[in-house]
Parts: sequence; C-alpha cells; structure tokens
Amino acid sequence: MIGFIKRVWANVFLRYSIIGFGRWVLGTTIMFVLYNCCGCGYWVSSACNYILTNLILGYVTGYLLIFPNQKPSVRSALEYAALAVACYLISYSLAPLLVRPLEEETAAWAAVHLGEKYGELLHGNITLSVGVVLHMVLNYLGQKFIVFPTKKKAKE
Repeated sequence: MIGFIKRVWANVFLRYSIIGFGRWVLGTTIMFVLYNCCGCGYWVSSACNYILTNLILGYVTGYLLIFPNQKPSVRSALEYAALAVACYLISYSLAPLLVRPLEEETAAWAAVHLGEKYGELLHGNITLSVGVVLHMVLNYLGQKFIVFPTKKKAKE
C-alpha cells in the first residue's frame, strides 16, 4: 500500500490533482457561500476564490508539494502571478459566454422547479462552475509548462 501511495505521489499530474482538489473544495466553498449566502456578485465571489486559493495557496503548494525540485525566484513568482491573473481573467470571462445559450432554459427550469427568483441564481452558479473548470485546466498547463518547467527546460 505504501508503495502504491509513493507511485501515485511521484506522478506530478496526480499530485497536482490531489492538492488541487483540496484547494478546489476550499475555494469553491468560499465562492459559493459568498455568492449564494452573502449576496456578493459573480466577480467578487470568483475573485475571493481566486485570490485565496490560487494566488496564495497555489504558489506555496506549487513549490512545496507539487513541483518541489524547482527553486523559488522572483522571476518565477512574477510568472506565477501573471499566469494566475491571465487564467482567472480568461476563465471567468469566457464562462459567461459559454453558458449564455443555457440562460433561458435554466430560467425556465428554475421557475418550474425552484421558483422564478432562483433562475438567475442557478444560472450564476452554473457559470461559476464552468469558470472553475476552465481555470483549473488553464492553470495546470501554465504551471507545468511556464512557471514550474521540467529541469531540462529550466536549464535552457
């Protein structure tokens, strides 16, 4: 069993996925509580998720746990911050465009099953969820190939 755990932990993508899942649970909980319970808007809720779990926890876990063979530097910190901002803006700007065609169906379904006032809330939750998925994919690719490249690329 310990050998299996070591093999799983040795795989960078699996390690990223395990740690990312923990960050995802924390971040999406914060985001949906702010959106649904505190009345914060789409951008405020998603930004709080992004700042706490991506900028702060993401950078620390990236160096300590996910890509431990890399040495921290000012350059990599700036690359990480630039990548994080780009991934956030792309993901959460693209999500409303991708989900917009579902808006009428979402409102109609919510009106029948939940009540009319929940259509917009449901649509916002779907949009936030799409943004989370887009952000995870873009952020992983950017971290792996730009911020924390393999040793071979880092030497070049």
